[in-house]
Amino acid sequence: MKWIGQHIWDFISRFRGDVYLESVEDGTVVDVKFLGLDSDGKVVKEAVSGGGVTVTDNSTNAQYPLVFHDDSNNLLDDTDQFQYNPGKSVLDVLSTVSKSPIIQLTNQTADVNGPGLSLTSSRSTDNSVAGVDSDNLGTISFSGYNNAGTPEKIDFASILAYIRERDDTDEAGRLNLKVATSDGSTSALQTALSASGHGTKNVVDIALGYGAASVTGMGHITTTHDYDTVVFETQLDNNTGHGEILRYGSAQETGSAGILHFLHTDGTWDLTDANDVNKGASQLLGISVGSDPDLHGMLIDGHFRIEQANIDGTPAIGAPVYVADDATGEFDFAAPTGNNDFVRIVGYCIDIESDDILLRFKPDNTWVKVTV
Repeated sequence: MKWIGQHIWDFISRFRGDVYLESVEDGTVVDVKFLGLDSDGKVVKEAVSGGGVTVTDNSTNAQYPLVFHDDSNNLLDDTDQFQYNPGKSVLDVLSTVSKSPIIQLTNQTADVNGPGLSLTSSRSTDNSVAGVDSDNLGTISFSGYNNAGTPEKIDFASILAYIRERDDTDEAGRLNLKVATSDGSTSALQTALSASGHGTKNVVDIALGYGAASVTGMGHITTTHDYDTVVFETQLDNNTGHGEILRYGSAQETGSAGILHFLHTDGTWDLTDANDVNKGASQLLGISVGSDPDLHGMLIDGHFRIEQANIDGTPAIGAPVYVADDATGEFDFAAPTGNNDFVRIVGYCIDIESDDILLRFKPDNTWVKVTV
């Protein structure tokens, strides 16, 4: 049995290395004070100058500097050079240093892959809504200031990407490169280069330049027409083709594509006829691309798939093709022989499929009148 002094000694001894708080009531903590030990190991209460950092949601349309955390546990900003507007979701990086600011992405993995930059357009927050053809997927703009009385910010160039075809397994895109151009009074961005994928033909079409008077410098570019890897009947539908297309003329005699025409002196495109030298012997020839020459145009040099219904004679690969004398606007594998007929080669047969032909259309500048 311990005597009372021993109990007192044991109770006091438990506080030598540890502090025990028993039966502590609930209350409100003062957020600027805390308990700690002083230099003598005594428990003390100390007030602090601040209550920490409070993070709250903010959607204000205003510029705020971004804050950085250094190795010394300090919060810093960079004198308002790095700003974020939560109301517009706009991040601004400002600099008064030449050739700055720079956004640099560096991949340091020893493989063939590099860093990436991804722009994504989604019609819903959970990505559950399908895109729509012609959706703009992202724009990169290049802007500066003009010399107006009060300088105005102008987009001088831009790169835009679009959905051309959204259908599953037939997805195709379009990429446009635009530059500012002016008619002398109004400046606007116009498409200088457009690359368009096709949803079913596995081809990419390229369009260059803007405006009828624009000049495209080709340099030492070599154009390759590959009908061996993918045959022409896969690449071209009936009565379609590609090459040099002239958009000009008030009308064409037939409203169908794939018909041989000549340019009449009155500005219309009329059907060729090898029975009459005034109907295609010396005139400019063209194959109708659609129904309207100033909208769809006329192919005057290139490759075209001619359907069997517009062909006279027996097709042969490598053989010349003539203006037909048996029917107007058609193509013939036999040279006309009738008196006063004219003979003019319009191109050569490259390939044949079900009596349709791939025609290398390049009309000869010379012709012969038949006399018998």
